[in-house]
Amino acid sequence: MMKKSQPPKAKKAVAVKKIAVNSSVAKKVKKSSENSDADERLKKLKERAETIANEMINVAYEYANKWGTTSDIGFVTTYGHTDQSDSVLNKVELEASLKTQKENLIDTIRNNGVVRQGNITHGTRFNLNTDEIENTIIEIFVRFMKRLGIAVADKNKVKVLKNVFRRCRESWYIDSSRKGGGVSSNIAGVAAFSYANLKPAYKDGIEGWKNLFKKLNEAYESTESENEESLDELDDDFFEIENDSEDIPDVDGAKNSTGSENEESSKRFDDKEENADADISAFVSKYTPPETEMKKEIEKIAVEIASSYYMENGYTVTSVEHENCGWDLTVFRARDDKELHIEVKGTSRNDFHFFLSKNEYDKMMNDPKWRLFVAKNVLEDPDPECIVKCRQNVEKLFDLIPFCIEGIWKDE
Repeated sequence: MMKKSQPPKAKKAVAVKKIAVNSSVAKKVKKSSENSDADERLKKLKERAETIANEMINVAYEYANKWGTTSDIGFVTTYGHTDQSDSVLNKVELEASLKTQKENLIDTIRNNGVVRQGNITHGTRFNLNTDEIENTIIEIFVRFMKRLGIAVADKNKVKVLKNVFRRCRESWYIDSSRKGGGVSSNIAGVAAFSYANLKPAYKDGIEGWKNLFKKLNEAYESTESENEESLDELDDDFFEIENDSEDIPDVDGAKNSTGSENEESSKRFDDKEENADADISAFVSKYTPPETEMKKEIEKIAVEIASSYYMENGYTVTSVEHENCGWDLTVFRARDDKELHIEVKGTSRNDFHFFLSKNEYDKMMNDPKWRLFVAKNVLEDPDPECIVKCRQNVEKLFDLIPFCIEGIWKDE
């Protein structure tokens, strides 16, 4: 029997249906392929995170064994500034704590960078698409470890922690009835594993982590002979401190210069008619204000503290410190579409005190998204007190005193 041919419209409908089916299948295949790629990437990330965590744990074990159960240096858990708020750790306890943090790290990776368990604020999101994923993994692990620390029992050796970690809690006490190991019961100082003071370690990956413990151990051993020079060398090497003082010219004729050099130096700044149009651009391009390393360190720590604070409160943080926009950090929270512009100030003083540039002051007065974040006593306190204020409260709580005069060339 001969098959009856379909009408033209029916043929067209069948063709359209086939195209739609094929398109749907293609989309499913594409989506399945994308999911497969994402699953494979996540699997590799988890494997890498586990490898990194295991390497970091092994380094800690090596020194836990070396320092032993009765030495003057070891691991502790830290929970506060009050008596009996800390615990001495032996290797078994240290292992249990570090493995818990590793599990928290893996869970965060599994959840695409969002924290849902552990002692980091739940909902905090880490960027797993960064090119420096190893450093990101180490950062997450370190931040989960923030209740751990290194302690010394000898009060004369607290400088070990100050030299290597820069920030140290002093005069803490652990009740002698507590059991454990790694350091004796009386603790003179503790340096906590914090986002701020471990950044020099995780910025260089696993090697940076190993170097941290190596420098700590070398610095401790060097105190046996009270070799201060050795301590300074270790510290400068680890933190790669640069001294820019040699680049600052002698503008007022120091006594250690020759007479002719003094005379020439003073002539360059002599306000006489014949020197009015002198070309001093070479000098100007060479001169930089003598910022101290301490000031740089304070600013760096304050920005890290502010970044950590906003990340833990669900914001993504972007540094704009070098863009001269009147604030340091742009923070954004997707869940409520909230953006803030954070000007960060830090001080080594034990009170809230800051300076604002003209640009920063203008932004404070005119930008409703602008906020002031101030951290005080950042060099001594491992968990410094901080405040965040909008313009109205800045004006209410602080005396804003004009500090300098700007000279602007007059066009004739």
